[in-house]
Amino acid sequence: MRKLAVLCGFVLLLALTSAAQDSAVGAVGFDAGSSSEAAADPPQMFSSDRLPWQLAIGYQYLHFSNIHGRTFNNHGFNTSLTRYLSSWFGLEGTLVMGFGSIAGTPEIGTNSLFFGGGPHIALAKDSRVEPWVHVLAGGQHFRRLGSITSWAFMAGGGVDIKLGGRGYWRIQGDYLGTHFTEPGNITQQNYSFGSGLVLNF
Repeated sequence: MRKLAVLCGFVLLLALTSAAQDSAVGAVGFDAGSSSEAAADPPQMFSSDRLPWQLAIGYQYLHFSNIHGRTFNNHGFNTSLTRYLSSWFGLEGTLVMGFGSIAGTPEIGTNSLFFGGGPHIALAKDSRVEPWVHVLAGGQHFRRLGSITSWAFMAGGGVDIKLGGRGYWRIQGDYLGTHFTEPGNITQQNYSFGSGLVLNF
C-alpha cells in the first residue's frame, strides 16, 4: 500500500511538471507571435533579405579637364565590388579603365585608370528601384600621357533598376577630382557617367 501511494505521488508530480512546461511553451509562443506582429507593423525601409555581395560592370564615359594643360574624353569600362555590412551600408572597391587619344603629330594616347575604395550607401530600397551614393578615395593613372599618377577621389551616385532575379541595371554619374601638379598646383575638375549590369550574390 505504501509503495502504491509513492507511485501515485510520482505520477502526479510528473503530470504537474508536464502541465507547467506546456503552459510556459504556450506563453512563449504567444509572446513571440505578439512581438513578431509588433515588429511587422512599422514600415520597413530596407529589405531584410539583402544579399551581402554586389558586382557591377559596365560602360564609362570620362571627361578630363586641364590634365597637363589638355582637355579630352575617354571611353572605357568600370567594374566594382561592394560588400554590404548591413541592409544599407557597404564597402566598395572600384576600377575604371578609359581609352582615348589626342589628335596631333604625333598622336598622344590618353589611356587612364582610376582605382579607389570607400563607403557605398543605399538610400532606399523597394522591389524595383534602389538609389545609392558613394565616396571613393584612390588614384588616377595615365599610362601614355607621360605615365603620370595622382591622388584622386570619386563622389557621386546612381540608381539600380531591377531586371529580374538578382540582376539590376545601373545608371550613375560621378565627380572625379585629381591633383596633377602641372600646370600649377591645382585640383582638376573631371566627371564621368556610366551604365551597366549589377549582380547581387
